[in-house]
Amino acid sequence: MTACIGEAVGALFCKPDSRSSRLLDKPEGLDKIFKFIQSLLPVVAEGGRYFEASEGALSHIKTMHIGVGVARDVTGTLKSIQLIPKVVARSKLICPLVKTIHNGEDFYFGKPLTTETKKPKSIRFYDGNGDEGYIEYPFRSVEVTRTRKHNEVALTTSEKLLVLGETAGGLLSGSATIFGFGTARQAANIRKYFGVQYGPELNGLADFFPYAMSVAHVGSFFENSFKLAYLLKAYNRDQADLLSDATQMKKEFCEKFYSTVMKLVEQILELVGDGFLYSGVPVPLELKLPLGLAISTIGLVRVWHDT
Repeated sequence: MTACIGEAVGALFCKPDSRSSRLLDKPEGLDKIFKFIQSLLPVVAEGGRYFEASEGALSHIKTMHIGVGVARDVTGTLKSIQLIPKVVARSKLICPLVKTIHNGEDFYFGKPLTTETKKPKSIRFYDGNGDEGYIEYPFRSVEVTRTRKHNEVALTTSEKLLVLGETAGGLLSGSATIFGFGTARQAANIRKYFGVQYGPELNGLADFFPYAMSVAHVGSFFENSFKLAYLLKAYNRDQADLLSDATQMKKEFCEKFYSTVMKLVEQILELVGDGFLYSGVPVPLELKLPLGLAISTIGLVRVWHDT
């Protein structure tokens, strides 16, 4: 029985092609997992107090909450490092977008149509006994060309403005996240864990983390709002022109639409939480805890869907 459970867990988390392994392999996935646990533990603690749990059990929950918070700081820092090339890429899109809007030209974006693959390719197969195996091809360089998708081109001025708004929102969100986790959070952690005494300027920097994340939430809200509007326009345009396979186009649209709506709802709830934080109005635990749990659950489900 134990061997079967171990084999099942190994298949779920250790196989490179499993969704769970891919989720754990990227900082955003780990960050959402830790955020979910961090929001769940206070709910468990309140339940423990209601059912009169021992002080030792509540102390263990508090210790776990602190540990998960440290883990989130680490994954948040890794996520901010991973965001740097994306922010740079977005910043390089702004000027060409403005230029195409001014000149009335079509704007093309997305991944390159031609890519060069240099890694050996493996094919999974099953023999007559049902055992799994892999065939490894020798190392070689292969050029792969793909067709441009309907949501990788902006034709009308309104579409280009929506892409510009999405890009600017993503640039704001990514920059604020990088600054928040890469600078402000690190200054706060050094002060907290090492007892370093800062001057007024560095104290202000260390206290700026929640404000930086609020800016990131605002940027992400606008990014996904503009993205959702663009996706609808691009889908309706391509559906009318019948430029792509209808079934495949609908499948891709539904996946992107679902992910964008989930991200938008997540950011709206984050902004509600920010509003409570800055309003100074006392928020009862009956509202605060479910809100945090809802935000983390939506974020985890979205990342799981995108993995």
